[in-house]
Amino acid sequence: MLRCIWLPLFIMVHFSAAGSAFAAERPVVRDVAVYAEGSGARIEIRADGPLAYKSYLMPELAKWVIDLPGATTAHSDDESKRMRTLPLERVSVRQREVNGDLFTRIGLDFTGEVEFSVNGDQRDKGLLVVLMKPSGPAPQKPAAAPPLTAGAGPPPGTEVAGAGAGGVQPSSLLPANAAAAKNVTAVHISAAAIRIEGDGRMTVPVPLTLKKPGRLVLDLPGVGSGLETVPVPANSFGIVRARLGKNSGTLRLVFEVRGDHFPDFRLQETVNGVEIIPAPAMKSH
Repeated sequence: MLRCIWLPLFIMVHFSAAGSAFAAERPVVRDVAVYAEGSGARIEIRADGPLAYKSYLMPELAKWVIDLPGATTAHSDDESKRMRTLPLERVSVRQREVNGDLFTRIGLDFTGEVEFSVNGDQRDKGLLVVLMKPSGPAPQKPAAAPPLTAGAGPPPGTEVAGAGAGGVQPSSLLPANAAAAKNVTAVHISAAAIRIEGDGRMTVPVPLTLKKPGRLVLDLPGVGSGLETVPVPANSFGIVRARLGKNSGTLRLVFEVRGDHFPDFRLQETVNGVEIIPAPAMKSH
């Protein structure tokens, strides 16, 4: 009798994983299970080793993203399955590599406004538990930038940028109904700042820094660009190379310095884009 009552309460999505040559070196994501819990969904991410994670919201795509630095999957292709456990609509598992750094990205597409949390299991370091449920009737103000959640901490060579320098400035220069940018029209590196310009309102991206060499990485979902190169004149950051590329509808900008660490900085919105300023150059208010 108990079995008959319990079974309909959950839906499981299983991404099977065969043996991996990297299992001894990197955690391998074995499965992602989705259960109905109350009015929402419970997502369990299981790996065969300890997981570090970062999570952030992509509001323009109605998607929560969980990145697992250093983790692999046994899948060469993207796994994506549609769900019927509202507010969760789709789960995707993707293997990614950026500048030689491997990570697994889990996307959680949702509908409506949701409350979201992700926590590690103290007893099982290879288990992450994600809870997603509809938010209350009162509208929530969107965050100035997608929030970052620190889990067990990123692996060596990866850190969240801008934290010591104050992070991201709020977006308030354009009206809320201003058209969103479709393209980056210019990237200017000067002695004082990096200025990214677009053809409309640009969401201030979540910055990511990488070490050895120091790099600043900015992802702009839903934005394109006709630019092929970014000129790199003398600048206060010590940037020696800059590149851009597009993957799965996201424009990625990478700024590389000669040293092991990218210098502290602040991000702020401009009238038609985003500006990155060295931390010491910012005036206190």
